[in-house]
Amino acid sequence: MIPRDVRYTVTSLPMQAGSVPTGAPAPAPSPVVALENVPSTMTVNVQAAAQVRNTGTVAAPWSIAVGSGLTVTPNSGTLAPGATQALALNATGSGNYTLVLSVTGGSGTGTPAYIVASVASPPPAPAPQAITLSALAGLSTTVGSSLGFSAALSNPASLPLVGTPEAVSGPALTPSPSTVTWALGDLNKAFTATWAAAGTTVLRVHGVDGTLSNSLSITVAPAPGPTPSPPSSGAYRSTQTYLFQQADSALRTEQIVGGGNYNPDIWGPTNAYVDFQSGWSWTNAGGDWIDSTL
Repeated sequence: MIPRDVRYTVTSLPMQAGSVPTGAPAPAPSPVVALENVPSTMTVNVQAAAQVRNTGTVAAPWSIAVGSGLTVTPNSGTLAPGATQALALNATGSGNYTLVLSVTGGSGTGTPAYIVASVASPPPAPAPQAITLSALAGLSTTVGSSLGFSAALSNPASLPLVGTPEAVSGPALTPSPSTVTWALGDLNKAFTATWAAAGTTVLRVHGVDGTLSNSLSITVAPAPGPTPSPPSSGAYRSTQTYLFQQADSALRTEQIVGGGNYNPDIWGPTNAYVDFQSGWSWTNAGGDWIDSTL
């Protein structure tokens, strides 16, 4: 008998006690880095800030690429798990910039990031120096009487500064003091002015550096005349030279600007005349209507 060629296929073997089947090895974790807090806008030559953070479980080598005109400091490094690195951003010119984060052997989040850099607006120009002139007790006075003023200096360019009250037009004035001096902590000065003639004066204060105040229009009236004496006493008034008038002077100076002097010897009744210019005299001295028996 010739033996046959028999073949057997073994599909499994019985497991021995305590043995574990061997599988494929687990893949190693990949590094992950996040690009965070990147501003959307920034000012040229003004430093801004951002950061990178390792959000994975293994060390993460990283780097950031940017275009010309923007610098990132630092722009590369290696982060331990959970670690954070602050970034300083500086733009040397205006424009649109892109930040691209790369992680060696891993991945990044928050990338690409975009920044618009612009030039800062210039600061506003400082307010100009100014002198403000104010009247302390109205805008009118009389010849020989004083009127008070204040001159306030604002936004001084340099101190001390001297100013002179002056008449731009109209009757001249006499200020007291003749000049005012502004100094640090003393920027509001007072002065008075008097006039020797009636009229309308345009007043201002002139700084030695050329600064001019606002102008004020001051009305100056003539000085009041003397108070007339009371009429002479007596029952019969023929002894009162200027009949019906409480005056004992032959001339009254003008009381209204632009007027004229008044002479009671010419105009108005006297003890001798009803009207001097026409030659009309009283029949009886002192006036025909007066009862001479009183």
